[in-house]
This record gives sequence, structure tokens and C-alpha cells, in this order.
Amino acid sequence: MGTTVDTAASDGGVTEGTREGAVRLLTRPELVEDYERLEAECRRFRTAFESAAAGSAIATPDGVLVEVNETYAALVGRSAEELVGTRVAALTHPEDLAATAAYFRACLAGGPARDQLEKRFVRPDGTVVPVLVSAALVRDEQGAPAYVTAQVIDLSARMSAEDEARAARQRQRLILASLPGTVVALYDSDLRVVETEGLGADNPAGHTDTSVRGALLAEFLTADDFAIVEPQIRAALAGGTGRAELNTAAGREFEMEAAPFVEGGRVSGVLTVWRDVTVRNDAERGRRDADRQLRAAFDDAPIGMAMVGLDGRFTRCNAAICAITGRSAIELARLGPFAFVHPDDVPAVAARFTSLGSETDALTIEHRILHASGRTVWVQAQVTLMRDDEERPLYALAQVTDVSDRRVFEDRLRHMADHDSLTGLLNRRSFEVALESHLQRADDGPASGALMVLDVDQFKTVNDTLGHRAGDELILRLATVLTSIVRQNDVLARMGGDEFAVLLPHADRQAAQNVADKLLGAIRGDEQLLLGARRRSVTVSVGVCLLDEAGAADADDLVVRADLAMYSAKDAGRDRVVFWTEEDREGRAPTRLSWPQRISRAIDGGGLALEAQPIRNLRTETIDRYELLVRMLGHDGDLIPPAAFLQVAERGGMVTRIDRWVTEQAVALLSRTSGWPAPPVLEVNLSGQSVGDAGLLAQIEALLRAHPDVDPARLVFEVTETAAVADILRARAFAQRLSDLGCGLALDDFGSGFGSLYYLKHLPFDYLKIDGEFVARCATDRTDQLIVESAVRLAQGLGKETIAEFVGDRTTQRMLRALGVDHAQGFFVGRPAPVDQVLPSAR
Repeated sequence: MGTTVDTAASDGGVTEGTREGAVRLLTRPELVEDYERLEAECRRFRTAFESAAAGSAIATPDGVLVEVNETYAALVGRSAEELVGTRVAALTHPEDLAATAAYFRACLAGGPARDQLEKRFVRPDGTVVPVLVSAALVRDEQGAPAYVTAQVIDLSARMSAEDEARAARQRQRLILASLPGTVVALYDSDLRVVETEGLGADNPAGHTDTSVRGALLAEFLTADDFAIVEPQIRAALAGGTGRAELNTAAGREFEMEAAPFVEGGRVSGVLTVWRDVTVRNDAERGRRDADRQLRAAFDDAPIGMAMVGLDGRFTRCNAAICAITGRSAIELARLGPFAFVHPDDVPAVAARFTSLGSETDALTIEHRILHASGRTVWVQAQVTLMRDDEERPLYALAQVTDVSDRRVFEDRLRHMADHDSLTGLLNRRSFEVALESHLQRADDGPASGALMVLDVDQFKTVNDTLGHRAGDELILRLATVLTSIVRQNDVLARMGGDEFAVLLPHADRQAAQNVADKLLGAIRGDEQLLLGARRRSVTVSVGVCLLDEAGAADADDLVVRADLAMYSAKDAGRDRVVFWTEEDREGRAPTRLSWPQRISRAIDGGGLALEAQPIRNLRTETIDRYELLVRMLGHDGDLIPPAAFLQVAERGGMVTRIDRWVTEQAVALLSRTSGWPAPPVLEVNLSGQSVGDAGLLAQIEALLRAHPDVDPARLVFEVTETAAVADILRARAFAQRLSDLGCGLALDDFGSGFGSLYYLKHLPFDYLKIDGEFVARCATDRTDQLIVESAVRLAQGLGKETIAEFVGDRTTQRMLRALGVDHAQGFFVGRPAPVDQVLPSAR
């Protein structure tokens, strides 16, 4: 393509022919690519306008909106179509109208393009939205104002740092121009300005005034910048290309590209394109910085981090995961998929990993791995599938934490919840679950097997004469003997106190008789069970219920029947076995009462008694409260402990009557001690059946009205976790009513199960009674110390007091005081004693 260019005028200007030649030159093939790139940028800017996160608008010079994007429309609370033809003033807060008008006038007058305005919009619903407005005037070819473009940012939800905000405002200003920050300049062979086109006042070549034509490029650059640019432009004059980057004093970065300007078959000048690349370079530096930060966060993370390929192999890992597995990063990369996962867990782990991408993009799984040393490590892996911009899976990011200590602690908690703390045998709850499971496994008809309940004869005498420690040793030895006798598939449990139970899954009457006789003989003849100076033998009474003779009885009924048979054995002279029959339900003879009948008669006929156990205030070292403990009078006047009759009372629906009796006695005691200088606080235990009982609440209200001298705060009701869990809504209403009356509420056995925190959240307790399992050995067991300390901190944070149970010695009490416990209860503080002895003036 041939092109002729007229010669330059003698005054250094450019003739018409020269200008036309320059324009024709811009259509040459070698420059088409630049212009097409510029046109593509225009299209991208149009797309950016429509989809920009910031509000964008175009308005007429008199302030009427011509076009807005959806972000702008959402910002002012109207649709884009509704806003076309609307005046900006109609959207503006009345107090900001003057400032907005002044800003608009300055914009029309050609004010600085970087000026911004903080103002407020008012939405149709009255919501005021603070915004930052950046506007620029766009002129037509004649230089007259054509329209104003504006970018609007919601200042009420600004999420970026100030540097990012400034970068965003800069990018928004660049979008306002068709070719933001870009200038095309033509220089002659002497590097004088021939022509410049484009916007960019900060651009080193951004001088569009015709008066600069003919001026030397060196006049617009510093000596250092010119020294960088000149060799590149000279290279273009020689027929090559040139490229240079400049950093201005204002902190801007520009890129200059130079190409020869050919006229008449010869190079007559240099065509240059100057671009502001500050934003691009900042973004690249930001990405590099982000990459470095991510690498540092990955490599130095305290938890294990790994990038896992879609085939399950490690492609990258950090030092923490190497420590968890005991292997180097190179070893981990060489291992096959799931190579160090515990063999028993591989199927589950592989199945979960395979589900990534098809069922979920994120999962959490706990499993075992094999440490290089051979030991097993429990880990929790949180795995997230990473995808590319087209949503194609790339790799999985795994965050791995060693949870071995937590698992050990949880296993211990589960064991504690299911097992008796003294003997290690199953506890009552677990035994009843096992019994119910056995019953459900029966295909048709009643289940086979036998249920056996054993109780130590005259165990109270052992505690009274030899002490509590001797009683514990007796229970431990008895558990050892029982364990040595029962078969592997039998289920042995300590039901509480001195009562044990055995489930013989497939035993008939004769087999059960044989096992019972063997147990009786082994216990009677065990030398380690001989007591006292007279070497008296220990005996037990055994009650047996045959499952196939019990009909449709459930687990609770079967335990009750075995209990009744066991007490029949005691009534028959102890040290024997008795099988339950239907006669036990109604009584074998008119002169002998069943246990339910005995309990009912005790409630109505004065057969119940109270003992009180002191509780020490660890801050004042005084005994300022007592827990009331109910006992039942036996035939010979001895006190029967609660473990022997409360379970029967609960199953027989009589325990609420006992709780009402104890409550009545407690209020009477409080009334009789109201004249003391420091009247005591009395604690009353409530069973699960009593929690929520409307009759009990009514009785409490009536008693407090009848005794106005009683401070309700001195009456505290203890609720165990098992009592609360029965019906949390009813328990909450019951507890709230007690609180409204002014009574105290204590959560007993805190920490013994998994529901403690749930009940603590939903019920208005004033006291937490820390379970004795954690108290008894807290002076020597670090785990117990931490649990007690955690319970104390939790209570203090909630404004509640703590009471520690099972305090057996001075060392334990000293430790509890150091841990911040408020009150102590246990045999070291004082044993339970008849209430008339503990509170003599209350007679």
C-alpha cells in the first residue's frame, strides 16, 4: 500500500497533507492490530460498565440520567428502566443537593477529573445510603459537553482497605474514558511532536493542545526518563521496534511502545502508544504478594496442609502434615493413594474422597492413619475440591489435624458414661440398654435367658462399722469375684450401691440356678471378702427373673421383678436365691408385703426418715448448707439406703410422693431454724418424675405461703441430668417457676454425661454440683483437675456457684479451693446423719 505525505510547513507545523497521511498511516496493516486491541478494550469497558460491582451512570449535562447499570439501580432502590429520564437531584438527600449541584457545575466547567463527592442517596423506602461519587465530563468532537459519566460506591458496606479503595477509584476513573490512560503520539525524526491523540493528563505524552506541536519530546520528560525512552524511539526510527517503562514522580507507571512511521517508502517518524500500566502492575504485584502469603500460610500452618491430586496422591504438603504422619514430603508424594490410611479405614475414606465433585465439594472425615513409627494416629481431615474458572476440578485441598488426644478423652468420657466409676463394670443405664437390646433380638415370642439381681446382705453394717473405704474395697472385690464366675457372653453390671445385675442370655431355670449357686458359694467362701476381726463371711441375696416366663414385660419391668425376688430372698433369711413368680406381684401371703406396698405404707405411715449431709463454704470455712437424704425404715428399725427402694418407687410411680414428703419436711425445718443467726440452706433432690409435676409446684407455693418466715432462697432443689432430659420443655417451665418463687436450683452430677452443657443453657440453674467422679482424685489426676477447673470457669462466667461432691480428704479440699470451687461436700466434710442430730434446734 503506497502512501504520500506532504512536506512539513516551514514554521514547523504540520500541513494538511501530512495530517491526512498520518491518518491513512494508522490504517496500515502493521497498526491494525493495535487499533483492534483498543477496540476490544472498548468492548470490555462496556461490559465492565454493565456488570461492574460499583454503580455506573451516564447523565446529560443538566443532570438527567441516560443510562445506569444494575448496581446503580440497586443502590438507589429502583429499576434501571425507571431511572432513565430521572434527575440525579431527585435521588439525592435534601441536605446534599447544594454540594451535588456545585460538584456537577465544576465537572461541566472542566474541573479536575479526579475530584470526588461524598453524598447520600435516599431510597423509596426512606433508607439513606452514603455513597462516594466519581464523575467525569465527556465532550463531543466540537469540544462541547456531551454527557457526564459517574461511578458510585456504597460507603456503608466498604470492605476493602484504603489502598484497595484508592485503586478501585482509579480503575473507575479509567473506565470513564474510551481509552483510559492511553495516548497515541507521532514524532518526527528529530523527536518533535507531530500529533497526539487520547486521554491522560498524567501521561508523559498526554499533551493534546495544538500549541505543543513541534515541541521536542525531551521537554515533557525528565532527563532520566528521556534517557530511557530515546534509545527505543531511535531503534524504531531505524526500522525496528522499541519498548520502555517509566515511573513518574507521581508514582505512576507507564509503558511506551514505538514503531516506525513509514511515508513514501521511508521512515519519516515514530508512532508511539503510551499506556498507564500502574493498575496492571499493581495487580501483578498484588498477585505475587498474595501467592507468597498463601505459600507462607500453607507451608507454615500449624495444622497439616496438603494438595491432593484427583488420583488421591499428595502433590504438595507442609511440615505439619509431615510431623503428623512421620514422613517427609518426598515420601508422601511417592506413596500411592491412601497408602498411610489405616487398612480398616481405607474403604470409607476412599468412598468419601470419590464423592468429591459428584456429591459435594467439601467434606470432613475422621479416620486413622499409620505413623511411620507404626503407631496409630487419629486425624480429622477437612477436604475441599478446588476448581478452575470453568468449574473443572483441579485438586483437593486437605487440612489435617491430629485429634488423637481428643479421641482418647472422648473414649474416656463414653466409658465413664457407660461404666461404673468404682468397679469399671457397666452401669445401670448401660445394662438396661443391653437388656432392652436382648429383648428386641427375640424373633417371635418372649426372649430366652434369665435376669439376676444380687445385693450384699447387711452392707450398711459394713459401712457403719468398718468405714466407707472398706465398703468400697468390698464392692471392688465382689466385682472381681462376679467377673471370674460369669461367662463371656453374660452381661454383668453394678446397678448402684451394693446391687449388681447379671443377664444370662440363654439360660433356663436350671442353668440360672447353677450360676446363682456358684456365685453364692464363691462369695461366701472368698477369703478376701472376710470382714472384721471375727472374719465374718460376706453373703448376697439373689433374685432371678426368667425372661420366657415374664410375658411381654419390658426391661424396666424385668428389673423390678428381679428386684422383688431379691428382696424376697432377703426376707427369707438372706444368702439365697429366689426366682420371681406371679405370686411376687400380689404378695405370697397376706402377712408379707411386696416392696411397692412397703414403700407406699412407709410414705403414708411415717416409715421415711431424713438424714442431712453438711456442705462447707470454702470461702468462709463454715458449714452453711445441708443436703437432705431420704431413708426408709426397715422391719428392725434400721435405715434402708435409697439405692434399695428408690428404683422400685420410681418404677411403681411413687417417687413423686416421696419428693413431696421431703419437700414438706424441708420447709418445716427451714421454718424452725429461721431464728438462727445464720439459718442454713437445705438442698432437696428431685426425681425425673417430679420435674414438671404441677402438684409438686402447687405444694411448694402453698408451703411457702404458709411459712412466711422462710426465705425461699434457702430452699434449693437438685435436678440430675437424667431428670432434666426426660422433657426439656417441661423441665424449663418447672425450673423457671421455682426461680420465680425465689428458690434455688442446682444441676447435680454436672459432667457425668454428654448433656450437661445443653441443660445448663436451657435451665436457670444457680449451682453446679460437679460429679464426684472428677472430684475424688483431682488432687493427683491432672485430667480431673482440668475438668474441675473448666467447670469452675464455666460457672463463674455464667454467674453460678459450684459444689464439689465426693470430697474425701484434706488434700482434695485444698486443691478444690485452689481451683476456685465455692463449696465442698463429702465424707471429709461430714457423713450423712439423722437430721435431728445435725440440726438439734430444729426438733
